[in-house]
Amino acid sequence: MQREHYKNFIMKTLLGNGGNMARQEVIIKFEDKFLHGDGRGYLRGKELGDRGTDTYWGNELSFARNELKDDGLLKSNSPNGLWELTREGEKAAQELPPEDCLLYREHMLRGISKALSGITDPDLRKKVIEVMFPSNERGVA
Repeated sequence: MQREHYKNFIMKTLLGNGGNMARQEVIIKFEDKFLHGDGRGYLRGKELGDRGTDTYWGNELSFARNELKDDGLLKSNSPNGLWELTREGEKAAQELPPEDCLLYREHMLRGISKALSGITDPDLRKKVIEVMFPSNERGVA
């Protein structure tokens, strides 16, 4: 998952909760939405490295929160552990596409990339790309 997805998730989650939420509650919402499907998300987080009692995605959410704060979309003077949208953050969150659309797109692109990496014949690879992405969808006239 890219940092932008974490940022979008935070903004959408805060917007849906009246504009603010405790950090730990945001992490729990994230886990409920993205990691509890098959349990592998938790293991992946552990494999990528816990920092004390924090998970990989907890750290990623915190880094994303800092970037949102630096961008003026989250308040910088909130009490410790409370994440709050600014007015600009509320407006930006309302304009975001649903995160499911972004994640679906990323998932599909990864799948296509993985499938293409298994094709070693350059001519066959080119044909597969042409079938999957007709010239007008690739920006080719």
